[in-house]
Amino acid sequence: MTHAPLISPSARTYRGMITEPERWDHFEPRVGDVILATPPKSGTTWTQSMIAMLLNGTTELPDRLSVMSPWIDSNFCPVETDIASLARQAGRRVIKTHTPLDGWPCWEGVDVVLAFRHPMEVFLSLRKHLKNARKVDEHPLLEPLETSLPHFLNQPFSEDDVDADCLAGITHFFRESMLSDRVPRKLALNY
Repeated sequence: MTHAPLISPSARTYRGMITEPERWDHFEPRVGDVILATPPKSGTTWTQSMIAMLLNGTTELPDRLSVMSPWIDSNFCPVETDIASLARQAGRRVIKTHTPLDGWPCWEGVDVVLAFRHPMEVFLSLRKHLKNARKVDEHPLLEPLETSLPHFLNQPFSEDDVDADCLAGITHFFRESMLSDRVPRKLALNY
């Protein structure tokens, strides 16, 4: 596989408790790679699985999905681990991000898949996810519905807190990704 030439650098810097934009600097894209970009809890893993199966030509993937298809700009593991996992793969790869399209570089020959889900379904999925999370004891979305829903609907978006769970973040992601012409090859899915 050949290295994908840069079309344009990141237009904006998004940062959060999980998101570290400088991790993109370590990524060496190949022509044919697929970047899956979604707001959180928008069908990411489901879509990521389907893309990985299509790229590998089988439902029997050679490794765990999170290893084969890392969330490239998250701080869940050392960036060297994610980059080494991608480097071991011989063919086309799928890379995951929850960062809007203007927050990472764009490359020629790299396809982008965007996936969206109704914001109220995202809200309910976030609540369930947080309730099941082992490391989260307190979060505004874990409060009773009469408190958590207004928080989700009214919390403002901030580029410095891109990981905040709010409607404004989803609408910002949609606007900066769907309405952008930065990437010549993108596909949008709505669940």
